Amino acid sequence: MLFVVRADVDGQAVGQASHRIEQGGKGALGLRPGRLNLITGTIDDLPGGQFDTLRPQLWLDWSMLVMIDLDNTLADRQRAVADWADEFCRRHDQETRTVEWIIDLDNDGYSNRRDVFATINEQLGLRTSVNGLVANYRRRVVELTEPTAGAIDFLQALHQNGHKVAIVTNGSSQSQHAKIDALGLRDLVDAIVVSGDLGIEKPDAKMFEAAARATGAPLTNAWMIGDSPHHDIYGADLLGVQTAWLRRGRQWTESEYYPTVQVDSLRQLLPDLGI
Repeated sequence: MLFVVRADVDGQAVGQASHRIEQGGKGALGLRPGRLNLITGTIDDLPGGQFDTLRPQLWLDWSMLVMIDLDNTLADRQRAVADWADEFCRRHDQETRTVEWIIDLDNDGYSNRRDVFATINEQLGLRTSVNGLVANYRRRVVELTEPTAGAIDFLQALHQNGHKVAIVTNGSSQSQHAKIDALGLRDLVDAIVVSGDLGIEKPDAKMFEAAARATGAPLTNAWMIGDSPHHDIYGADLLGVQTAWLRRGRQWTESEYYPTVQVDSLRQLLPDLGI
């Protein structure tokens, strides 16, 4: 049998069943603070043989909502933009340093697209319309985007373990849905929440609440996984949602809020999700 126990930040079990199981063998359990703790055993392992009393709590937190960002979490946007910038500069006979300049202008996707290409147009003396540059960029980046390492296996593992999964992403409807379809992610999740569809953006609580409604799963005990401290971690933290921050070679610098866990890959997160 599998017992599911949630520990709070001090490592104490939460819930009636969890509490009594902990009392019956606290030293052996080794509860991990703030996480799901999966314990294998038999009915006889329950202290006092109180299965009937504890039964309603045995499966506490087994199925939960896992919300996941798209760009640079499930989709390797950073690599796609770098590849596009390299192609673009070769086509326009630009030096390597121009590639780096364009990547800096992009600001990890947080710069306004039209402003970026208006600057490129002006600085490089191109005779192409800004609208044309933006359209070509969006089409090509979708074609160049690949899943991040382990992303497909991660989503499959979540479903195999009974969790509800929602992609929660900022961005235009056209670009984000195109990337999701190009990567084959649509059939691997239960819901997709795109800011362009709703007219709001993370960290707005309505984005996360929309994911909960779409999946029929509560935000209680839910997780949000992403690479943006502000949009992903801060927004979810305000709702009491557990958070996982993808470092991508960076150090955490915020002092007002913190992720539940920090990881370098989605694969590293599986134990924290009880998988």
